[in-house]
Amino acid sequence: MRAKLVATCLVATVWACGGATSSLSGDGGSEGGSSSGGSSGSSGSSGGSSSGGSTVCPASAPAAGTSCPQVGFECEYGDNANPACNQLVTCESGGWGAGTVSTKCPPPSTCPATYAAVAQGKACTPSGLDCGYAQGQCNCAGTVPVSGPGSVWQCSTPASGCPDPRPTIGDACSQPGLFCDYGSCTGGVAEQCEDGSWQVVVTPCPV
Repeated sequence: MRAKLVATCLVATVWACGGATSSLSGDGGSEGGSSSGGSSGSSGSSGGSSSGGSTVCPASAPAAGTSCPQVGFECEYGDNANPACNQLVTCESGGWGAGTVSTKCPPPSTCPATYAAVAQGKACTPSGLDCGYAQGQCNCAGTVPVSGPGSVWQCSTPASGCPDPRPTIGDACSQPGLFCDYGSCTGGVAEQCEDGSWQVVVTPCPV
């Protein structure tokens, strides 16, 4: 089973995804449903050269114990740019798990209106606020390694070819092995295109 990412809001959870079929195989069958378009923080597949195809994620969070495609596969439900603020459901040997309970986090409405309005490197509140923009992901979090008190705005831009804003965990992708880091060391998440879907990957951070 894939390792889970622990983010700054206590629990690693992630975004909503549309349902359909996929090339994934394993324990149980895939859930049906049609996928919908969208961007990070909303239901459906994200844009970008690496997106495309279909996803095995049900359109809404599946009931515990129902059939799922492959042990370790994860689907995200929620609309917050911080992965720790949404629900993550994992495919287990006995079917879909009960899912994590999303952490209460600042609403996206508290984000600066534009990427340019984010005062990068400057003090910010509330800590744990993550904001997704077409230009990159910005997190209000403590620095790693710790270089001073409080939280500051830290923005990251994923590698060329990565969708932006961040795709929902479980969204379809078409470039196997593509790794995209959306502020994984500052409360965000890193994702990789595996078996046709975006999945969480754990990355080492400075200490």
